[in-house]
Amino acid sequence: CGGRREEVDFNPFRKAAALLYEGPWVAERLAAIEDIVSHNPTLLNETTLKIVSGGAKYTAVDTYRALYKLERLRKEAACVWKDLDVLVTPTTGTIYTIDEVMADPVQLNTNLGYYTNFMNLLDMSAVALPMGFQTSGLPLGITLSAPAFRDLQLCELGQRFQEHLKFPIGVVNETVC
Repeated sequence: CGGRREEVDFNPFRKAAALLYEGPWVAERLAAIEDIVSHNPTLLNETTLKIVSGGAKYTAVDTYRALYKLERLRKEAACVWKDLDVLVTPTTGTIYTIDEVMADPVQLNTNLGYYTNFMNLLDMSAVALPMGFQTSGLPLGITLSAPAFRDLQLCELGQRFQEHLKFPIGVVNETVC
Protein backbone atom coordinates (compact mmCIF):
# COMPACT_ATOMS: atom_id res chain seq x y z
CA CYS A 1 0.00 0.00 0.00
CA GLY A 2 3.00 2.33 0.33
CA GLY A 3 3.49 5.15 2.76
CA ARG A 4 6.08 6.34 5.23
CA ARG A 5 5.86 6.03 8.99
CA GLU A 6 6.05 9.31 10.93
CA GLU A 7 5.58 9.87 14.64
CA VAL A 8 3.26 12.74 15.51
CA ASP A 9 2.49 14.71 18.64
CA PHE A 10 -0.72 13.03 19.79
CA ASN A 11 -1.38 15.56 22.59
CA PRO A 12 -3.85 17.78 20.70
CA PHE A 13 -5.86 14.71 19.71
CA ARG A 14 -5.83 13.30 23.25
CA LYS A 15 -6.82 16.65 24.78
CA ALA A 16 -9.69 17.08 22.30
CA ALA A 17 -10.93 13.59 23.18
CA ALA A 18 -11.01 14.55 26.86
CA LEU A 19 -13.27 17.51 26.04
CA LEU A 20 -15.91 15.18 24.64
CA TYR A 21 -16.87 13.69 28.01
CA GLU A 22 -15.18 16.07 30.42
CA GLY A 23 -16.56 19.25 28.91
CA PRO A 24 -19.81 20.98 28.00
CA TRP A 25 -20.48 18.74 25.00
CA VAL A 26 -22.21 16.52 27.54
CA ALA A 27 -24.70 19.38 28.02
CA GLU A 28 -25.53 19.15 24.32
CA ARG A 29 -26.45 15.51 24.85
CA LEU A 30 -28.56 16.48 27.85
CA ALA A 31 -30.40 19.08 25.75
CA ALA A 32 -31.31 16.40 23.24
CA ILE A 33 -32.89 14.05 25.81
CA GLU A 34 -33.71 16.36 28.72
CA ASP A 35 -37.40 15.39 28.79
CA ILE A 36 -36.47 11.73 29.20
CA VAL A 37 -33.87 12.52 31.88
CA SER A 38 -36.40 14.66 33.78
CA HIS A 39 -39.58 12.64 33.36
CA ASN A 40 -38.64 9.06 32.54
CA PRO A 41 -35.00 8.38 33.47
CA THR A 42 -35.58 4.64 33.85
CA LEU A 43 -35.67 4.42 30.04
CA LEU A 44 -31.93 5.13 30.03
CA ASN A 45 -28.99 2.94 30.88
CA GLU A 46 -27.74 3.88 34.37
CA THR A 47 -24.28 4.87 33.09
CA THR A 48 -25.72 6.92 30.23
CA LEU A 49 -28.03 8.70 32.66
CA LYS A 50 -25.12 9.51 34.99
CA ILE A 51 -22.95 10.90 32.17
CA VAL A 52 -25.70 12.90 30.45
CA SER A 53 -27.08 14.29 33.72
CA GLY A 54 -23.60 15.70 34.41
CA GLY A 55 -24.23 18.10 31.54
CA ALA A 56 -26.41 20.23 33.80
CA LYS A 57 -23.39 21.56 35.69
CA TYR A 58 -21.94 23.45 32.71
CA THR A 59 -22.55 27.16 32.20
CA ALA A 60 -22.46 29.23 29.04
CA VAL A 61 -19.09 30.55 30.20
CA ASP A 62 -17.80 26.95 30.49
CA THR A 63 -19.02 26.30 26.98
CA TYR A 64 -17.22 29.29 25.50
CA ARG A 65 -14.01 28.43 27.36
CA ALA A 66 -14.20 24.89 25.99
CA LEU A 67 -14.88 26.18 22.48
CA TYR A 68 -11.81 28.43 22.70
CA LYS A 69 -9.73 25.50 23.94
CA LEU A 70 -11.04 23.29 21.15
CA GLU A 71 -10.14 25.94 18.58
CA ARG A 72 -6.57 26.04 19.93
CA LEU A 73 -6.42 22.23 19.76
CA ARG A 74 -7.75 22.27 16.18
CA LYS A 75 -4.93 24.61 15.20
CA GLU A 76 -2.35 22.37 16.91
CA ALA A 77 -3.79 19.26 15.24
CA ALA A 78 -3.81 21.05 11.87
CA CYS A 79 -0.01 21.22 12.07
CA VAL A 80 0.08 17.43 11.85
CA TRP A 81 -1.59 17.51 8.43
CA LYS A 82 1.23 19.59 6.95
CA ASP A 83 3.39 16.46 6.98
CA LEU A 84 0.79 13.67 6.73
CA ASP A 85 -1.95 12.53 4.39
CA VAL A 86 -3.38 9.95 6.78
CA LEU A 87 -3.11 9.16 10.47
CA VAL A 88 -3.06 5.43 11.26
CA THR A 89 -3.89 4.35 14.81
CA PRO A 90 -5.22 1.23 16.48
CA THR A 91 -9.01 1.29 16.50
CA THR A 92 -8.81 0.39 20.19
CA GLY A 93 -5.78 -0.08 22.37
CA THR A 94 -7.21 -3.21 23.96
CA ILE A 95 -10.33 -5.32 24.25
CA TYR A 96 -12.24 -5.83 27.49
CA THR A 97 -14.65 -8.52 28.56
CA ILE A 98 -18.27 -7.56 29.12
CA ASP A 99 -17.80 -8.11 32.86
CA GLU A 100 -14.82 -5.74 32.91
CA VAL A 101 -16.80 -3.03 31.10
CA MET A 102 -19.80 -3.50 33.39
CA ALA A 103 -17.54 -3.05 36.45
CA ASP A 104 -16.09 0.28 35.22
CA PRO A 105 -18.06 1.39 32.14
CA VAL A 106 -17.03 5.04 31.97
CA GLN A 107 -13.29 4.57 32.31
CA LEU A 108 -13.06 1.50 30.09
CA ASN A 109 -15.15 3.10 27.34
CA THR A 110 -12.93 6.17 27.62
CA ASN A 111 -9.93 3.88 27.18
CA LEU A 112 -11.55 2.20 24.16
CA GLY A 113 -12.06 5.61 22.54
CA TYR A 114 -8.51 6.85 23.16
CA TYR A 115 -7.70 6.71 19.44
CA THR A 116 -11.13 7.82 18.16
CA ASN A 117 -13.00 10.09 20.61
CA PHE A 118 -11.38 13.23 19.17
CA MET A 119 -12.51 12.67 15.59
CA ASN A 120 -15.88 14.47 15.65
CA LEU A 121 -14.64 17.46 17.66
CA LEU A 122 -11.65 17.88 15.33
CA ASP A 123 -13.88 17.46 12.26
CA MET A 124 -12.10 14.43 10.87
CA SER A 125 -12.96 11.63 8.48
CA ALA A 126 -12.13 8.06 9.40
CA VAL A 127 -12.54 4.44 8.43
CA ALA A 128 -11.92 1.46 10.69
CA LEU A 129 -10.42 -1.68 9.17
CA PRO A 130 -9.91 -5.22 10.43
CA MET A 131 -6.24 -6.12 10.52
CA GLY A 132 -6.25 -9.68 11.72
CA PHE A 133 -6.15 -11.30 15.11
CA GLN A 134 -4.07 -11.02 18.24
CA THR A 135 -2.28 -14.08 19.60
CA SER A 136 -5.25 -14.44 21.99
CA GLY A 137 -7.55 -14.93 18.99
CA LEU A 138 -9.31 -11.59 19.56
CA PRO A 139 -9.66 -9.22 16.60
CA LEU A 140 -7.29 -6.36 15.88
CA GLY A 141 -8.11 -3.28 13.84
CA ILE A 142 -6.67 0.00 12.65
CA THR A 143 -8.31 3.33 11.92
CA LEU A 144 -7.29 5.51 9.00
CA SER A 145 -8.15 9.16 9.64
CA ALA A 146 -7.67 12.49 7.91
CA PRO A 147 -9.20 15.97 7.90
CA ALA A 148 -12.87 16.36 6.98
CA PHE A 149 -14.11 15.45 3.51
CA ARG A 150 -11.34 12.95 2.81
CA ASP A 151 -13.76 10.05 3.17
CA LEU A 152 -13.36 8.82 -0.40
CA GLN A 153 -9.56 8.82 -0.22
CA LEU A 154 -9.66 6.95 3.10
CA CYS A 155 -12.09 4.37 1.74
CA GLU A 156 -9.94 3.86 -1.37
CA LEU A 157 -6.81 3.44 0.77
CA GLY A 158 -8.71 1.10 3.07
CA GLN A 159 -9.84 -1.00 0.13
CA ARG A 160 -6.26 -1.24 -1.20
CA PHE A 161 -5.09 -2.23 2.28
CA GLN A 162 -7.76 -4.93 2.58
CA GLU A 163 -6.98 -6.26 -0.91
CA HIS A 164 -3.30 -6.42 0.02
CA LEU A 165 -4.05 -8.46 3.15
CA LYS A 166 -6.49 -10.77 1.31
CA PHE A 167 -8.74 -11.14 4.35
CA PRO A 168 -11.91 -13.19 3.96
CA ILE A 169 -15.14 -11.18 3.92
CA GLY A 170 -17.30 -11.95 6.94
CA VAL A 171 -18.41 -15.49 7.54
CA VAL A 172 -18.64 -16.49 3.89
CA ASN A 173 -14.84 -16.85 3.64
CA GLU A 174 -14.58 -15.11 0.28
CA THR A 175 -11.47 -13.04 -0.39
CA VAL A 176 -11.63 -9.48 -1.66
CA CYS A 177 -10.80 -9.50 -5.39
